[in-house]
Amino acid sequence: MTYALSAYVLCILGLHDQKKDGTPDMMVYIHATKKGFGMIGHIDFSIDHKVYSYGNYDYHSFQMMEAIGDGVMFIFDEALYLPFCIEHEKNTIFTFGL
Repeated sequence: MTYALSAYVLCILGLHDQKKDGTPDMMVYIHATKKGFGMIGHIDFSIDHKVYSYGNYDYHSFQMMEAIGDGVMFIFDEALYLPFCIEHEKNTIFTFGL
């Protein structure tokens, strides 16, 4: 079922034909941490070396122990953002290309 659903979604997005070689058009980054809200995970994606991230980044709007807040969209330089997430935020990042 999961494979069929994934294939269906890829077909709708026009991504059903896999690239045989070369660089992916888009990278997906799945963040995880050992404790805190990072255990739930977070997903970013990049296109043309720009990372697009949407999340609860406005600390002035945090509620319920930082679980709820205003959503903010950030665009980062991939070469700066990923090392920051790994070194400063202590995230483990799983990466795959589409």
